[in-house]
Amino acid sequence: LQNGLRHNNYLQYRKYCANRLKTLRKKLKVSHRGPKKARTHSKPTATPTKTAKTRKTPHQHSYGFKQHRLKPNFEHPQYPLLALVNAERAWAYAMQLKQDAEHVDNPRLKFHSLQRLRKAVYWSRKLKDLANARGDERTSLECDAYAAWLIGSVEVECDRWTTALEHFVQTETIYKQLLRVSSVVEQDLYSRRMKDAATQIGFIQYKIDLNHGKGSSAGLIAKMANTGSGGLGLLQSKLEHVLKEERRKNASTLYRVEWCGHFIPIDNNQVRMVILQAKESATRLEQLVAADPESAEFEEVFFELMSRFDDAQQLVERDITNVSKVSLKANEAKLQMELLKSYIKSSKLELVMRKNAAMIRVYAERWHQLQRDFGRPRDSANTQPRVRATAVVKLHDTLLQNIADAQALTGST
Repeated sequence: LQNGLRHNNYLQYRKYCANRLKTLRKKLKVSHRGPKKARTHSKPTATPTKTAKTRKTPHQHSYGFKQHRLKPNFEHPQYPLLALVNAERAWAYAMQLKQDAEHVDNPRLKFHSLQRLRKAVYWSRKLKDLANARGDERTSLECDAYAAWLIGSVEVECDRWTTALEHFVQTETIYKQLLRVSSVVEQDLYSRRMKDAATQIGFIQYKIDLNHGKGSSAGLIAKMANTGSGGLGLLQSKLEHVLKEERRKNASTLYRVEWCGHFIPIDNNQVRMVILQAKESATRLEQLVAADPESAEFEEVFFELMSRFDDAQQLVERDITNVSKVSLKANEAKLQMELLKSYIKSSKLELVMRKNAAMIRVYAERWHQLQRDFGRPRDSANTQPRVRATAVVKLHDTLLQNIADAQALTGST
């Protein structure tokens, strides 16, 4: 990154935010320029001579200051970035002053840093209001987590540990739930934010236990979870709404699949169509398994379904080979495709296991019936082949091997 944030160069990041803010204001035609004011110049007292050259002063104008307030009825999608970049600039300035205070014995730097953090909280709340007014539930949740993080940081600087704990617990809860409906790249980002929040929570718990006795912080967290304090009650309803909305969208479009805790996006339309067709065939296969797993129709649907998954796997493998190695996000994209490939293999293994389990059930019933009819003459109307014990054992061995193969897939653990 060229903004300095990766190397904790907060001065460079603050300059980046200032330039970004200037670009945004110019693009969105948002400025603090007020109406023009005429500037009057006093006339010179001395009378100029004839030989001296006189210079006329032009009628100049100056602009007044008129603060632009963020409005919720915006149209441009980048308008909320004004609040976000302002918050990031104030936060970067606070972190820069905090770094300087470590090397200089000046209490004023700490006070100034706290003021800039409060300014960042102010802009984060503005961003939160804009998201609640025009954004969807997921965007609103992300802004809630961002605002809660900054508020918790201010409370930590002021040594208000209980309030800080509430806000950091709220941040951790939001990111933990958003992990369930995120792509691999987003999951990595949310996981890092969760770890940072967990570090802050651990430090705050230590301070609370030090002041109020061991175990006090754990009781506070349990009380927040039970009573829904700190906005957790409203937060939980938002989270449930986001999860329902994601499931509803995914049911019709299948833009991502959930497997072993991973939410894997499907960017290739051909792969998406093949998997959708395979899911339709899987519903028919479930009915045939319950009826007769040895029927010719079951075999036809089963092999058709396996063929569709094979086609999807080939398409994903082709996409993996075509991933650009010079791209900055090549590793993330390749990881997503590897997980999608594992999902397809897991689906194929699941079909084979269901078929083998159904055949084990059928063979076991025939074996028990054969044991009950031992010594009796065979019914001529019974055309079913005899079942050997070795066939049942072989199916069990195959089933165990399928389970081992499924556990060895990438991302299964």
